[in-house]
Amino acid sequence: MEKMTLEGLPTPAIEYISGLENKLDQMQNQIDRLTELLLLAQKARFGPSSEKVKYILSDEFEQGTFFNEAEAYAREDEPEPIIVEQYIRKAKRTKEELAKDLPVKEVIIDIPESERICDICEGELHAIGRELVRRELSVIPKQVFVTETYRVNYSCDACL
Repeated sequence: MEKMTLEGLPTPAIEYISGLENKLDQMQNQIDRLTELLLLAQKARFGPSSEKVKYILSDEFEQGTFFNEAEAYAREDEPEPIIVEQYIRKAKRTKEELAKDLPVKEVIIDIPESERICDICEGELHAIGRELVRRELSVIPKQVFVTETYRVNYSCDACL
């Protein structure tokens, strides 16, 4: 745009027109800068993507001054957002933990006294301990208990 000669105009009019021309130049520079930033942002978003290709944006774009309307319109009197802590999953409880407070009913599987005779030496068998065969949870309406089934083990004193 050609500049016109301002000769013959009063001094206040010349100063006013000069001020407007300066403001117009500043605004044109700002429009050019924002247009360049917008094109770079579009190229970064919609252009070919590769790990090898990196778009170098100006410092202003990286610092976030490009679109900062939220900061301009934010109110100081609004409360801070609430930060929710990350949910931590509780450890699963085991069957033993669940049944530790329940009453226990023991069922003992034993052989009759008439069969407590050693097959080899015909000696008397003596109890040496018992073995847990199974543990089950019994649920009867309005009753819950644990049933432990044991088997008695025998050995002959003479054969050892």
